[in-house]
Amino acid sequence: MAEIHKLVVGSIQSNCYILSEKGESIVIDPGGDVKLILDKLNELKTKPIYIVNTHGHLDHIEANDEIKRATGAKILIHKNDAPMLTDAFLNRSAVFGQPIVCQPADKLLADGEAIK
Repeated sequence: MAEIHKLVVGSIQSNCYILSEKGESIVIDPGGDVKLILDKLNELKTKPIYIVNTHGHLDHIEANDEIKRATGAKILIHKNDAPMLTDAFLNRSAVFGQPIVCQPADKLLADGEAIK
């Protein structure tokens, strides 16, 4: 049975979730605090296969690149939010004077699509 772990991350204190089962996991909305997320993954002894962004605002994508680099997990996001990953104005980070962008998604999701 899958376990759900909640972390509060980033300067905006957003919720990040780790869903883990049988040594594999999905990181949902890594909005900052890379070390905290990686430490939790190590504690759980789980390897993330996906990083899922529920949408593309800065508080959901800030740690994407570092988590991907450290783990090899693929980034997934809905096709309508994909441009926000690479555009600081669309993801609203430019407004705060610290533009945040990350790599494009490895896979674009469609409405109602299930992730296994």
